[in-house]
Amino acid sequence: MKTYIHIYIKTWFLVLLLDFLVPVKSVFLIESKVISLGISFIYILLSSITAVLYYQILLQNNSKLQAPQPNVVFNTNLIKRIIRTSALLSLIGLFCFGYDKANIQELDYSDGIAAARHQFIDNGVGRENSVSSIFSVLGYFLGGFSFIGLFFSLVFKEEIKKTHFFFYSLLSFISIIGVSVLTGGRTSIIIIITIFISSYIIRGYFGLKKWPFSRRSSLYVSLVILLLFVYNLYIFSERARTANKLSHLYMETMLYWMQGVEQKSIENINSLPVVGDFADFIIILWVYLTHSNWIFEGVIETSVRDGMATFNGFWVIFAKLKLLPALKEWAFTGRFICWPGGLYYDFGLIGMCFISVIHGLIAATYIFRVNISRSLTVFNLLMLLVIFSITITSPFIIVIDVLMFPPMTVSFLTLSFVLILLKLKLHSSNF
Repeated sequence: MKTYIHIYIKTWFLVLLLDFLVPVKSVFLIESKVISLGISFIYILLSSITAVLYYQILLQNNSKLQAPQPNVVFNTNLIKRIIRTSALLSLIGLFCFGYDKANIQELDYSDGIAAARHQFIDNGVGRENSVSSIFSVLGYFLGGFSFIGLFFSLVFKEEIKKTHFFFYSLLSFISIIGVSVLTGGRTSIIIIITIFISSYIIRGYFGLKKWPFSRRSSLYVSLVILLLFVYNLYIFSERARTANKLSHLYMETMLYWMQGVEQKSIENINSLPVVGDFADFIIILWVYLTHSNWIFEGVIETSVRDGMATFNGFWVIFAKLKLLPALKEWAFTGRFICWPGGLYYDFGLIGMCFISVIHGLIAATYIFRVNISRSLTVFNLLMLLVIFSITITSPFIIVIDVLMFPPMTVSFLTLSFVLILLKLKLHSSNF
């Protein structure tokens, strides 16, 4: 529980620090900033206190479980099959997804990823956001298994050979990035980050070394992080090129879109040759990670409550399948908002406070189940991953609305159902 609370507080501190340092300011009133930060603080406080108190109650009611528990004996063969199968299914999903985009939707990638993305969005609008083909459905569904493969590889790294770890992790990673490239997006990178942090915490619950990589492997991980950073900058440069705008003009357009106003310090940076263009895209990425709190300020100042800011990703999927009616776009569609801000938009202050308590209860329940009562099931691991993902990203995005988050959740639930049906367990004996 301590690690969970520490990471919760540190992520908020980091994002607020980046917001303070960014050479761009919000267009909204300072009073709105104070109110939005106050509401976010209420959410953090309520969810944290609830989690800690309920965790202590669970410990007191299960005093026999507080003694040191024996280490788990993992079902190595099953875990290997899950990692292998998930990686292969995700690769099939990538091919299905690619076939749909290239042959069914006939997207043209010759002019760059950004241009293809515009076609992808226009096609969706043209068919009233209905499903393009069965290959698209399979691509999303099977693509969700890529996250299972990566997650299980990190959590259970010691249960598979080193070569198998790198091979299947790489397959899963390629599938995730492949879908991002085909859609011209980057938000799946956020899920990758939450998986790394979640696996770090969960490994600690199993008494394993939290960071599973050697120094040499850590260098490779650092290189991957650097490449993901460069990929983000590349996407921005591609979008600027597609819009036929110079980097600085594109930056001004994006800042306006994200409700920001540049400061004089940016002019000094842009006066430098070459560095200025590079800095423009870094500033856009920087603001991308911090503008969510500005959008919350905008919510404070507007009375418009069309659409839904939270749970929109799941709703859109059901709407495409004709299971739910389509919703209107919410007031700041296309932009990020922090988790408390989204809840405040949809449910008001009282509703947000109620959900913050639920957040704390769920966190305490599933941390207790895995860390203390040692109930190792796919569903429990999914619940930890979901609650950790929401918590880690709560300062800057509603992660459950990220494109691949609903497919990932469905894939986890499918795996859980299959294992229950076949009466298979992730451990060979009780903890």
